[in-house]
Amino acid sequence: MILEMKNLGVRFGEKQIFSNLNLQIKPYGIFTLLGASGCGKSTFLRCINRLCEEMGGEIMGEILLDLDSTSMQNIQRIPLEILRKNVGMLFQTPQPFNLSIEKNLSLPLSLLTNLDKHAIQAKICESLQQVGLWNNLKNRLRENALRLSGGEQQRLLLARVLSLEPKILLLDEPTSALDLYSQNIIEELLIEIAHTHTLIMVSHNIDQALRIADSLAVMQTQKGNSNFLKVPKDKAALETALKI
Repeated sequence: MILEMKNLGVRFGEKQIFSNLNLQIKPYGIFTLLGASGCGKSTFLRCINRLCEEMGGEIMGEILLDLDSTSMQNIQRIPLEILRKNVGMLFQTPQPFNLSIEKNLSLPLSLLTNLDKHAIQAKICESLQQVGLWNNLKNRLRENALRLSGGEQQRLLLARVLSLEPKILLLDEPTSALDLYSQNIIEELLIEIAHTHTLIMVSHNIDQALRIADSLAVMQTQKGNSNFLKVPKDKAALETALKI
C-alpha cells in the first residue's frame, strides 16, 4: 500500500464532516472517489496533504504514507515541505500565478529543490513535454500564464506538479471547469501519468470515472457515520451506490 487511512475524521468547530473512515490505496493507477455533494470528498482529499488543517479543520485518526517503498509513516511526522513535494494537488479551477509561464514552473522548483538554474530549465522543458505543451509554449515562456486558455492553464499546473516528481497526485474534479476538448486531453494525460504515479481523484462525473478509473469508491456520510463503499466499474452498480 502507498496510502492508508485509519479511523479518519474531520470537523470544523462543532461541525463533524465525516468520521471513522478506513481505506487502503495501492500504488499506481487512478483511484476515483464519488459521492453526494457535501459528503466531504474534497475535505478528504485535502487531508492527505494537510491542507485541511490550514483551513481550520481538526483531524482525527491516522493517515499513513509510504514515501520510500520501505515503511508507512504518519503524515503528521513528515515535514510539510517534503509532504507537499511528494503529494501534489490539482484543483477544480485552474489558478496559475499571475506571473510568466516560465516563473509558474521555476518558482516551486527553486523553493522546494536543490536544482541549479540549468537543471531547472531542463525540468521546465521536460514537464511541458510531459503534458504536451512544449511545442506550443517554448517560444512564449515569458508570457503571463493568465493569457493561456483554461485547458492550457490546467495542463500548465499539471506540469508544475509533475516537475516536483510527486508520488501521489490529488485531483479535485480537475476537468469540471473545462470544455469537452480540454477534458479529453486531460483525461488522456491522467491515464498516461497513472502508469508511474498514484492518482486520487474526486469526481461527480460518473461517465468520466468509468472511463479512466482503475478503482472506484463511493463516499457515504449520514448522521455522522461515514464509510467508503468499493464499487465495480459498472454504471448501474455505481448509480445504485450513489442513491444509498
